[in-house]
Amino acid sequence: MRERSEEDRLGGMMWGIGLVLIGVVILLQYLDVLSGVIWHDWWPLIVILVGAGQIVAARTARRIGSGVSTLLIGGWLFVTVNHVWGLEWQTSWPLSLVAAGLGMVARSIAAGFIGRGESKGEGIVDV
Repeated sequence: MRERSEEDRLGGMMWGIGLVLIGVVILLQYLDVLSGVIWHDWWPLIVILVGAGQIVAARTARRIGSGVSTLLIGGWLFVTVNHVWGLEWQTSWPLSLVAAGLGMVARSIAAGFIGRGESKGEGIVDV
């Protein structure tokens, strides 16, 4: 059995923290501590925070690309939910393609700096 790398543990921790935050927000909403209006307009910020966390915890090019995509998809969700620039779901969906593409570009750029390795510490940069 393969032992989990430090990056896997950090990624799991970031997803765990993200799920806890979502759960707390939903619980506070059900307890009428947090207004549903706030949740309705601001929930994409959780996706943005998860993406930022993925980027901060990333130690491989693949994880950086994934974090960039998640962060930008969160931005697309925020723009769409709040009708920024008059955008709605049916008019803003190409932004999701842009987000995915920029994640791929970020992965390629990061691979040039930290390598493409995904296993046994390959591609990891010590700071």
